[in-house]
Amino acid sequence: MQSWQVIFAVILAVLASGAFFISYRQFTKSGAVFTNTWLWSTKEQRANMDKKKKEAEYRLARNVFFVLGCGFFMLTVGVLTLLVGLFFSIAGVLFLVVAIYAVVQSVKSGEWK
Repeated sequence: MQSWQVIFAVILAVLASGAFFISYRQFTKSGAVFTNTWLWSTKEQRANMDKKKKEAEYRLARNVFFVLGCGFFMLTVGVLTLLVGLFFSIAGVLFLVVAIYAVVQSVKSGEWK
């Protein structure tokens, strides 16, 4: 294995760990919510957000970051095992699924009116 592969695998592993950490924080409902609705709203809007809406934002962020973590983990395994085609295709499907999920949930929540 070449040195650039190890460096690339470490970077991907750090990204996967970060995504899993953010997903865990969203699962425990602690910390900031990393969604557009949360990030673009004012402090007053966040304070007045009803519980159902806040739960939906946490669920969206949790699911998205968990799937992103799985995708980055698959990329890491692909680089380390040199089975790049197999694991990159799995990661590509995961990234596509998370993009579709985020758009569908955004439309369902009524943000695109």
